[in-house]
Amino acid sequence: MKRLIHFLASPAGCGLTVVMVSLCLRASAASFDSAPFGLPLPEGNGVMWEDPREVHRVVVHFQDAPPAADKVRLEYWGSWWPGRHLPKDREPGGADTGWMELGNWHKYEWRAADAEAKADGHSLTFTFRPVNAKEFPKVENYPATFRYTLKVRVASDAPRPAVSKIEAFTDSTLEPRAARLAWAKPLPVFDWRTDVFNGELESVEKVTDSVHRVRLRAVVNADPNTFDRTLVTLRRGEQVFTFKFDDLASGPLFLPHLGVAVLPESDTRDYAAVAAEVKARGTKTLYERVAERPEQTWQGAWDGMPRKKSDIYFVLGLDGGRQRFRLNADGSIEFRSNDHYLKNRPGKDTPRLELEKPNVNVRFVLPGKPAHRTLQEEALPVCTTTWNTNGVQVKQTAFATALDGTRADGPVPPGDAFTVFMTRFTITNTTSEPRDFALPIVYRVSGQRTPLQVDADGFLWAEDKTRGQVLPPPHPSPLPSEGRGGNRSRLVREQARRSDEGVEGAPSPVGRERAGVRVLATSREAVAAHSGSPADARRPIDLKWTLAPNESRAVTLKVPYPILTEAAEREALKKLDFDTERRAVAGYWRRRVNESASLITPEPMLNEFYRSHAMHLLVNCEREPGSDRRFARVGSFGYGAYGNESCMMVVDLDRRGYHQEAQDCLDAWLHYQSTVALPGTFESKEGVLYGAGGYEAGGYNQHHGWILWCLGEHFRSTRDTNWLRQAAPGIVKGADWIIRETARTATRHELERGLLPAGSLEDIGDWWTWLSTSCYSWRGLDTAAWALEQLQHPDAARVRQAAGEYHRALLTNFRKASELSPVVRLRDGTAIPQIPSHVHRRGRTFGWICETLEGALHLLITRALDPKSQLAEWILKDYEDNLYLSNQYGYTVDDFEKHWFGRGGISMQACLLFQVEPYLYRDEPKHALRGLFNAQAASYFPDVRMNTEHAAPFYDGWRGDHFKSSDEANCTGWLRHLFVREENADTLLIGQAIPREWLRPGQHCGMEKAVTWFGPVSVLFTGGDKEITCQLKGPRRNPPKEIRLRFRHPESRPLVGVTVNGAAWKQFDGEWVTLPGDVGVATVAAKFGSSPTNR
Repeated sequence: MKRLIHFLASPAGCGLTVVMVSLCLRASAASFDSAPFGLPLPEGNGVMWEDPREVHRVVVHFQDAPPAADKVRLEYWGSWWPGRHLPKDREPGGADTGWMELGNWHKYEWRAADAEAKADGHSLTFTFRPVNAKEFPKVENYPATFRYTLKVRVASDAPRPAVSKIEAFTDSTLEPRAARLAWAKPLPVFDWRTDVFNGELESVEKVTDSVHRVRLRAVVNADPNTFDRTLVTLRRGEQVFTFKFDDLASGPLFLPHLGVAVLPESDTRDYAAVAAEVKARGTKTLYERVAERPEQTWQGAWDGMPRKKSDIYFVLGLDGGRQRFRLNADGSIEFRSNDHYLKNRPGKDTPRLELEKPNVNVRFVLPGKPAHRTLQEEALPVCTTTWNTNGVQVKQTAFATALDGTRADGPVPPGDAFTVFMTRFTITNTTSEPRDFALPIVYRVSGQRTPLQVDADGFLWAEDKTRGQVLPPPHPSPLPSEGRGGNRSRLVREQARRSDEGVEGAPSPVGRERAGVRVLATSREAVAAHSGSPADARRPIDLKWTLAPNESRAVTLKVPYPILTEAAEREALKKLDFDTERRAVAGYWRRRVNESASLITPEPMLNEFYRSHAMHLLVNCEREPGSDRRFARVGSFGYGAYGNESCMMVVDLDRRGYHQEAQDCLDAWLHYQSTVALPGTFESKEGVLYGAGGYEAGGYNQHHGWILWCLGEHFRSTRDTNWLRQAAPGIVKGADWIIRETARTATRHELERGLLPAGSLEDIGDWWTWLSTSCYSWRGLDTAAWALEQLQHPDAARVRQAAGEYHRALLTNFRKASELSPVVRLRDGTAIPQIPSHVHRRGRTFGWICETLEGALHLLITRALDPKSQLAEWILKDYEDNLYLSNQYGYTVDDFEKHWFGRGGISMQACLLFQVEPYLYRDEPKHALRGLFNAQAASYFPDVRMNTEHAAPFYDGWRGDHFKSSDEANCTGWLRHLFVREENADTLLIGQAIPREWLRPGQHCGMEKAVTWFGPVSVLFTGGDKEITCQLKGPRRNPPKEIRLRFRHPESRPLVGVTVNGAAWKQFDGEWVTLPGDVGVATVAAKFGSSPTNR
C-alpha cells in the first residue's frame, strides 16, 4: 500500500506532468500518517511496516457505522518493546547495543492495546494510555503513551463493517521543504522518475538546464532513532539512487558516479562548484589512506592497542573431552557449567551430575593479578602462575589429566572420560624474616559455600562423597575455641569477608574460620590412615605454614570433575602422581600439536598463538560418548556447536592436517541431519544441517549453508572420494532443503522471491530475509553442486541450476533493496550506494551485529559479488569510513587521527568477521595486514596464548566464552593465507601478503605442512637485500595448473631476475613469479634492483 508519487517527462518534452497515486487522504499539516508507507494486512483490517513505527494515534475508517467503542479493540504486534526500548534523545552506541532487536513480522504475537476509542461518524480514533499502566506494570519509568510496533490492526469479537482506511500517526510532522539537483551534464528534459517514501512530493521545477528543484513535504522529528525519515528515490533506466532528506542538513551529497549533486535549498552552487570544492578539500577515504601509508606491522599493531584491564582465564581439558576446568587468573577453578550438554548426550559421567549441584568453584583467595603466567613450551596446556604477596611467592602449576592417567603416546580418550584438575602450589618466603602463610580451600556449589573435610590420606569429603585429594595430608590438631573465633581483629574479619564474597585479595590470615573450612595449626608429618575413613576420622582442612627465610613448601591438590563414589575411583585418584602426570600430559599434547601445520615468523607471539591454537581446537571438538563423532563447540563452557563458527574450526582442522578430526565433526552433522529445525518461516526440517545431538546452538539460519559448504571444502582438502560418496546423500538432502524452501517464496514480496524464507540472524532473533544468510545459502548450494559434479552424481546438474538461480535472486533482490536505501557519505566528500542487511531495510540496520558483522561485506567474503568490482570497493570504503570506527556500528577512539590506522579496520568481534579475505581477493596486502594485525592485537593474551571473543566494551576489555576457537581459527587462517592461499581451482598463491619487514636480511618466515586443495605445502622464505630465496615443497597429490609466487622486498625494490633450482627463469612480472603447478621441490631465488617500485 505504499504511496508512489513520481514525475515523468512528457513525450514532447514541453513540461512536466505530475502523476500522483495516493491511496489515502492527506493528514493535517502538523501530523504524519505512516500508514500509506506500510503494507496492508491480508485480512484488510490493518497495516504493517518494514521498520518499527512509534504510533501515537490510530484512526480506523469503516465503510459503515462502526461498532460501539467497547466492542472493538486496537491490537499491535509485539516485540521486545517496551522492556527494551531506544532512547529518544541520543543515538545509542557501544558493544551492548549490537544485541538490540527491534522486531519482525513473524515470531511475536498480537497485543491488545490499553487504548481509548472515540467515535466520529464512520471512524474510530484510538489513543493510548501509558504502556506501564496496565499492559506492562513492571516496566518502570517508561509511561509511553504510544506503541512501538511493526503492525497495527482493529479487532472485534462481534461482526463489524469492513475497514476502508487506516491512519497511523506518529510523533513526526510534515513540513514543506526543498532540495536542489545539480547535474554534471545539462538535462533540458527532466526524465527521472521521482518517488518519495515517508513524505509527499509536490513538484519538480526546472531552475536551469543543469539544476532542478524538488519540492516536497518532508518528515520532521528530533528523535535520532526514529524510522520516520523522508527518502527520495530518483530513477532513470538502470541509473537509480535514493537520498535521505535529513542528510542535507550536513551539506550536499556528491555522487560523481551518476553525475549529480543533491544540495539543500539554500545552497545555490552548480555541480562543477561542488566538485571543485570536494577536490580542493583534498580529503581521502580511509581505504585510500591505508594504501598510502607504510604497511601495518605486528609490533605496530600491538603497541597501538591498549592493554587489557584484567587477565583472562585459561581452559584445561582433555583432547575431545567434555569435562573442562576454567582456571582463573587468581588460581581458582570453575567447572560444571555445561551440564545440559552432558545430559543431552548421556555418558558414564551423566549420572554423577545428580550428586552435586552445577556451577562448582574452588578458590584459594590469591590475588587476581598475577606477577607472571605462562604455558609450558609456550603452547602446551600446563599453566604456571606466580603471585607475590607480603614477601611470599606463590607458584601454581596446573593441568588436566584423566582419572585413569595420561600416556604420552596414548590414544584420544573417550569424550566422557573422568577428568581431574591437578595443581601444585609452591610457596616460598623470599624475605630474610619468617613469614606466616595460609592457603585456604574455599569450595562453593551453585554459589553456596560448602564445607569440606579431609581424612588422613588427604581425601577431601563433601559429606559422604569424595571431592578431591590434598597432599601432603594435613596433620590433625584441636579445633580453636569459639572464644578465639569470637575475638577476631578487623583485619581477620575483613579477610574472611573477602573470601566469603569471592573478593580478590591477599592470602587469608591463619588460625581462623574461612568459608566453612577451619584453618588450624601448623602441618606436621602426614598420619597414615585408612582410605575412605569414617566421618568421625575426618576434620576441617589445615593448610598453614610458618616459613623460615627462603624456605619453600609445596602442596598438591587433585579435583575430579565428577563426584567420586567408588573405592576404585579413590584409588585411581590416589595413584595420580603430579610429576608423572605433568610429563605425560605435556608429552601427549606435544605429540598432538606437532601433528599440525606450523607457522614460522620473526614474531614469537604469532608463532606461539598458531601452535597453541591447535590444542584449543582439539579440546573444543568434543567427542560424543560411545562414538568417534565430535561436536565442534565454539566455546569451551557455554557455547555449543554453532554451525557457522564450528565450520571455521573444521576448516582450520583440515588446513592443519587434522583430517580425521574434521571428518568426525562433519559426520556428526550428517548423522543428526534433519533432527532439529532452524528458527524461521520454514515448512520442514527435512535435510536441515544443524542438529548435533543436543549440542546444536544459536539457530542462525546461515548454519545450514555453512555446513553444506564445509562438506565440500573438506573434500577439496582431502580428495577422499570414498568419504564423499558416503556424504553425498546428506549433501543432496541439504541442497534440496534450500531448493524446496526457496520455492515457497515465489508468490511473496518481490524482494523475498528466490531466497530462503525469513528466519534468524546471528545472535539476532528477528526473522527477516537477511543478506548474510542468503550469501551462505548460495555458497552452500554452489559448493554442493561442485561436490556432486566430482562424483558425476545424477543430481549434480539439477543442484547446479538451482545454485545459479539462487545467485541471480541474491544479487537482484539486494540490488533493488540498495536502490531504495539512501546513499551514504564517505570521508572524501563523495556519496555511494549502500546495501542493507536485509531486503526490507531501507538503509542502515540497528547495531553493529546487524550492520557490520552481518552486513554487505559477506557478498565479497563468499564471492557472490566480484570482489574487484566497483560495488565491492564501495562496500569496503563504507566499512572503513563509517562502520569499523563509529558510535553505533563499531569502536570509538578518543583521538581519531592518532588511532584510526592502528585501531580501525576491525569489527567489535575482531576475529569473527572475515575482513581480511576481501582484501586478499583484491590483492591489497596493506589492507589485509592491517585488518589481520589489528584484530589479533585487540584480542590476544600473550601469557596464555589465546584470544578473547570480544574486546569489549572497549579495546581494553574482554568478554565471551573461551577458548573461542572459531574466531581464533579465522586468525590462524589469515596467518596461513599470508604464505599459502588457493586463488581458485587452478592457482595456488605462495607469499601473497608476507609483511615486507619479515623479508629483511637474516629473517626467515614460512609454513610447514600447510594443507591446501592440492595437497600439503611447505615454504620457507629467507630475507635479503639483493636476493630473497624461497624453499618450496609444492603439492603433489593433485597439483594446480600454476603456482604464483610473490617476493615482497622490504623496500619494494623491483624484481630483476629469478632462478629456479639454479637455472634462469623468465616467467615473472612485477613481484610475481609463475611456476608450473607440479614443480614439486624447488629453490627459487629472486634478485632485486636498487630502486623501489612504489608499491
